[in-house]
Amino acid sequence: MAASQGEQLNVLCERYLEIVFSDRGNTFLLLMQAPLIALLIVLTWRDVDSATDSLYYVMALTSLWFGTFNACREVVKEGPILDREARLGVQPGPYLLSKLLVLALISFVQCLCLASIVNRSVPLGGPPLLHFLYLWLTSLGGVALGLVVSCLMSNSDKAVGSVVLVLIPQMLFSEMVLSHEHSSSAIKWAEDFTFLSWAHQGMKELTKADWSYVTLAQSAFMLFLLTAGLLAVSLFLLTLRTGKAQS
Repeated sequence: MAASQGEQLNVLCERYLEIVFSDRGNTFLLLMQAPLIALLIVLTWRDVDSATDSLYYVMALTSLWFGTFNACREVVKEGPILDREARLGVQPGPYLLSKLLVLALISFVQCLCLASIVNRSVPLGGPPLLHFLYLWLTSLGGVALGLVVSCLMSNSDKAVGSVVLVLIPQMLFSEMVLSHEHSSSAIKWAEDFTFLSWAHQGMKELTKADWSYVTLAQSAFMLFLLTAGLLAVSLFLLTLRTGKAQS
C-alpha cells in the first residue's frame, strides 16, 4: 500500500535535510554567500548616511539570486532517483514541497543574515523585520524560479548556466535600470511580472513616514502570486515526468 502524501512529505523532507547537512562543504558555501555579499554591500554604501533606492534593489537582487541558485540543481541532479521513486508511487506534490520547505529554510537564514549585517551599518529605514520579510519572499520566488529551471534542464551544468539567463530579464525590466519616462508600454507590462519590481516597491514604501498599507500588501501579494505561479509550473513539469516514468 502506497504511503499517504503526508507520510511521503515527512520522509522526503527528512532525507533532503540529511543530504543538505551531510554535504557540509556545499552547505557552508551556500550560507557564506550571505555574509560575504552583505559585507561587500556595506563597503559600497558605508559612506552613505541612509539607505538608497539602489541599495534596496541590490539587496532584492541578492535575495533572488540566493533562492534561484540554491534551487537550480535540486531536481535535475536527482533525475534517475526521481524516476525510480515515481514508479514506486512517490507523488510529485510531496516531492516538490519537500524541496520548497528545505530551501525556504536555507533562504530564511541567508536573508536574515543579509538584512542584519547591512542594517547594522546602513540603517534600512522602517522596521528591519519587514525589510527582511520582503527579502525572504523574494528569495522564495527565486527558489520557485530555480525549481522551474531544474525541471527543464537535462543536467546540473546546464541548470547552473541558465541561472544568469533567467535573472537578466528580472534585472533589466526594472525602473531602476530605465525610468518609466523612457520605458515602452511592453517594458512596463513585463516589469509587473518581475520579483525585483515588487520587492523594490515594498522596501521603498517602508521608508515613508506614512505607509500605504495597500501598497505594502500589494507588493507582498504579487511576490506570493508570482511564486505560486512558478511552483504550479514546476508541479506540472514534475507530473509530466513522473507520468512518463510510471508508464
